[in-house]
Amino acid sequence: MSPEDPRAFAFALALDDEGLATLTFDLPGEKVNKFSRAVIRELAEILLLLDREPRVRALLVRSGKPDVFIAGADIKEFVSTPPDEAGDAVRGVQALFEQLAHLPYPTIAAINGVCLGGGTELALACDYRVMSDAKKAQIGLPEVKLGIFPAWGGCTRLPRVVGLAKALDLILTGKSLDARRAKKIGLVDAAMPAPVFDDTARQFARGKLGGEKPGIRRGEHGLADFALEGNPLGRKLVFARARQTVLKQTGGHYPAPLEALAVIEEGYGKPVAVGLEVEARRILNVFGGPVQKNLLNLFFQTEDVKRETGVDDPAVRPRPVRRVGVLGAGL
Repeated sequence: MSPEDPRAFAFALALDDEGLATLTFDLPGEKVNKFSRAVIRELAEILLLLDREPRVRALLVRSGKPDVFIAGADIKEFVSTPPDEAGDAVRGVQALFEQLAHLPYPTIAAINGVCLGGGTELALACDYRVMSDAKKAQIGLPEVKLGIFPAWGGCTRLPRVVGLAKALDLILTGKSLDARRAKKIGLVDAAMPAPVFDDTARQFARGKLGGEKPGIRRGEHGLADFALEGNPLGRKLVFARARQTVLKQTGGHYPAPLEALAVIEEGYGKPVAVGLEVEARRILNVFGGPVQKNLLNLFFQTEDVKRETGVDDPAVRPRPVRRVGVLGAGL
């Protein structure tokens, strides 16, 4: 690859003498790691190599960015993706994450900071997840805030890992969790001290060298969760309550949470492949729609405001603000 090709620098792969492979994601020229088409292509090439390398006994996926694991997809590419191609695009990434999930040795995601959207979906495709307890470290699936739902496996894998009710709470609201709360619901296997996170994560990964593939594992859940989710009537009640809450909060004006709910309801309890196909098929119901376009526009405008300095000259630097006065008029 040439130096002009960003794919040459997005990932670095190393293999030590014990068989621990370390895949470091460090997107050049960016403050955060995010999935673009070029990054996806490079990851596909690397996973093919990893699948064929007999010396690998475990894989640790980590970030080279401080305080950021993977922030999700490159939102700008949503605009350039024709709506009728969204299903095929989703299936391509799903197949990639399935390849990661089926590597013939344990895989560990070392979440050092922000882990959102596609980053969380990649982590869910790994066998284990460990997370830093740093203040900036957050994990979640905020896709509904952009008018879509987690379609790279999030709607399929998260309920199998943390249970139906907890997964619905995360996916339908788009909220994120810190390491302590993520560990509590079983989303991550360990919450590790930030100052020693890299060393502790590697130690955790070394403990899995040559181990058996655990498959999708459920966290610890109480009797109430089992009673609700362990039978058709209980699941029906969970979905009914979730739908009622969504309608109360949105008034039915936001289709993404309702579509996510339908996706989970159709795929839950079935093989992962079935759930993934439901995600890919139903993403067409929201991607490129008017609500999604408006929410994307709102997102871009919000990002522009964050970068706004008030002047056109980039050399101008703001003076430090030491006192603030607030004037009110009316209520």
